[in-house]
Amino acid sequence: MDRFVWVIIAAAGRGLRARGEVPKQFRRLGDSTVIETVVSRFAGMPEVGGIVVALPPSGIPEETGIASRHIEAAGRGRVPVVCVSGGETRQESVKNALRFLPEDACWVAVHDAARPFFSDELFRRVLDAALSSGAAVPGVTPSDTIKRVSGESGAEDAEIEATLDRKMLVAVQTPQIFRRDILVSAYRRAEEDGFSGTDDSQLVERLGVRVRVVEGEPENVKLTYPSDFEKAEIFLGRRGIAEGRPQDAWVTVTGFGFDAHPMDEGRPCVLGGVTIPHSKGPAGHSDADVLTHAVMDALLGAMSAGDIGKWFPETPEYKDARSVELMKAMWEELSSGGKAEIIHVDTVILAQAPRIAPYTGAMKETLARSLGIGPQKISIKATTTEGMGFVGREEGIAAFCTATVRRSLRSASNERS
Repeated sequence: MDRFVWVIIAAAGRGLRARGEVPKQFRRLGDSTVIETVVSRFAGMPEVGGIVVALPPSGIPEETGIASRHIEAAGRGRVPVVCVSGGETRQESVKNALRFLPEDACWVAVHDAARPFFSDELFRRVLDAALSSGAAVPGVTPSDTIKRVSGESGAEDAEIEATLDRKMLVAVQTPQIFRRDILVSAYRRAEEDGFSGTDDSQLVERLGVRVRVVEGEPENVKLTYPSDFEKAEIFLGRRGIAEGRPQDAWVTVTGFGFDAHPMDEGRPCVLGGVTIPHSKGPAGHSDADVLTHAVMDALLGAMSAGDIGKWFPETPEYKDARSVELMKAMWEELSSGGKAEIIHVDTVILAQAPRIAPYTGAMKETLARSLGIGPQKISIKATTTEGMGFVGREEGIAAFCTATVRRSLRSASNERS
């Protein structure tokens, strides 16, 4: 049974305790933002049918450098990703997001945007428990001794009242998974009663529904304080090893790509998926998009996955094909299951004519959509050869690309025969 769980990601908080320039869910962690990482992880799970992201009511702060379309693109087209306006509290955000679930969504997972280190195994552990009980959450036994105090914790006059048995306590995490009708009823009851809770399971408890607790993960921390981000960088580099699967450790690699095509009269001049007005265009079996071919070549190199000819041979199937569509299919396969993500793509086009600069913005947007990344991760530069060689004589056009990719070591064997 695939694609039957919809995920709500609560990403509307201001993250004041993290004391960053931007809310913690939009801060960069490794090669992408925290929220993009979370969306990408869920999108790679076969049980997930779609994702609703509740964003700040005032919108994403401009200084983050990302927009809702970048968050939606983090799903890489594998599942629908919908960004909606959240509320002033987490509870309001989830309530708003519930309205955007499709009618056939029977199971809902709710997750904190600031928890990027949950594993697939944790998600499935919670899901299995929820399927048998209707509601389930992950939790970890606290390692510290827990005291109940008089007054508020941290107050000068607070005193210890009792020492609690930590074997009977858990620190609850997310994702929390519920049958949809249960969660909707819980939110309706809370609204009627004017009740405000700190997590979704607390609202469900008030219905009298028994919520199952499964073993959580110490690594599934909620990024809250500045020191959490320092620890998170360590988790990021050791994620596979920390989850007990050394073969899933991640490495950062670079690929190099080059392509060149002759220029023929009357051919469309397609570069980066954009048709540029010109009397000549690159000639080839497909649309001969030399820029996209260089990017594909670089990505294949970074993934140790052979060359374009092995993936898309000169057969009738690919005659006059749009290269950006071929690249989209190629990258979806190479990165499936969240096993690779693009850090940056840097390109250079060598062309005496036409003039490239007016079209680089459109090229970046087109390539970014094809790869499921933000355009800020793509650089396009253009130069001439000052009249020298086949480029200078306008007989041909060429492009170079370097691609920096972060990938799991389990993605090492991608080459096609």
